[in-house]
Amino acid sequence: IDEKTGRKLLPQYPAVPWDRVKGTRDVITHGYSDVDVDVVFDICRNRLPELVGVVEKIRRDIADGPSS
Repeated sequence: IDEKTGRKLLPQYPAVPWDRVKGTRDVITHGYSDVDVDVVFDICRNRLPELVGVVEKIRRDIADGPSS
């Protein structure tokens, strides 16, 4: 989504460390043998709820359209 929005969407939500989120996704997707299950568990338990909240806000903001 970052590339599709010309890298303009994610910077509007700086509470999330997007580079780390994208890096984690890359490791899970492409480097399965390098995945530290304890790190993934920690992310799911302690960080995922906040990320879900931000993603829900992004979805609402997109649905509401640009502010005037």
